[in-house]
Amino acid sequence: MGHRVTIGGTGHDIAGGKTLVSGTARTLTGGRTRVAGTIYDIPLDRFDPVLNNNTWEQISLAAQKGVAENVWRVGDTKEITLSGSVGGVNLSGTYLCYILGFNHNAALEGDNRIHFQLARSTAGKELCFYRYQLSSAFGTAGGWETCSLRNTLLGTDPANCAGTILGTFPAELLAVLRPAQKYSDNGSGDLGSVSATTDYLWIPAEKEVFGTVTEGTAGQGSQQAQYAYYAAGGSKIRYAQNDTRNTEREWWLRSRADAFTFCYVDDTGNVMNEVPSEEYGVAPIFCV
Repeated sequence: MGHRVTIGGTGHDIAGGKTLVSGTARTLTGGRTRVAGTIYDIPLDRFDPVLNNNTWEQISLAAQKGVAENVWRVGDTKEITLSGSVGGVNLSGTYLCYILGFNHNAALEGDNRIHFQLARSTAGKELCFYRYQLSSAFGTAGGWETCSLRNTLLGTDPANCAGTILGTFPAELLAVLRPAQKYSDNGSGDLGSVSATTDYLWIPAEKEVFGTVTEGTAGQGSQQAQYAYYAAGGSKIRYAQNDTRNTEREWWLRSRADAFTFCYVDDTGNVMNEVPSEEYGVAPIFCV
């Protein structure tokens, strides 16, 4: 049952709206009506099949209701405008983020979520934010959990993210970001010591992109899954966000390769490893 209203003799569907409660605007997500003495729920959860025509609040609502994958598809895009510089890199501009998967690895990472990756140019070129160290420390002890890219540059808290890449996000998106439990080799000394971190913005692991673990330490892949976007053949070739020469760039993965190096995707789209002080691109992921 849907809900309609007649205005000037013309019937209109009501797909949503807002109401004031004690002076605060609240989004309407449903209603009720009585027909012949019986009360019926009226859902107000109509979503535009063109992802970019929906607000982030609507997209988040569809995810939480578990209906997003019935409306949109992996690879669908939405514009996002970033504002600011982080680590000396100017990120200001309008980009496309795209759906990597619905309910990705949900049993471990959290259900009723849509995972998005940045970035793609509005002309359709796959981008990374270039260039950043994964860590300035010598070696890989502590892994993804303690690296400076995660804690200082990407940001770990939408409510306290000034000076980070999270801090360049529009307020509407920050308001609906949801955390994911991401599994990585975060051991201090022993390789293959896999544990979870709670992340609002992260970079992918080797398995999440390639579907297997060949360069990363053993054990990481058991609690990770390949993103549907990459399983379907999504491109691994990326260019800098300010590229003018059509030059392919390397971009970081969060997987430890050994005691001294992390994995990255090289300029041909293959997985390699390098010391974390090297400066490569980052292609962040978030979910709503």
